[in-house]
Amino acid sequence: MLAKVSSKGQIVLPKAVREKLNVRAGSFVRFEQTADGFKVVKGDGLASLQGKFKQQAAKTGISVDAAIQAAREEVAHGRAKR
Repeated sequence: MLAKVSSKGQIVLPKAVREKLNVRAGSFVRFEQTADGFKVVKGDGLASLQGKFKQQAAKTGISVDAAIQAAREEVAHGRAKR
């Protein structure tokens, strides 16, 4: 399938792809790099990502607030991972 990139860098997912991924307006998709290029997968919404972040924080024994503060400090000192 082919999709055209607009002047704003936007693409329209073909209908067959939207139906297969069960995405509609407001849904998130994620582009994952593979050895051959990229694949499009249904993305997690913000609430789901926040839940995963909280779970990881609980596993490591670090509070969410402490993790956020540490991330802010890394950004401020130019050590943030990209």
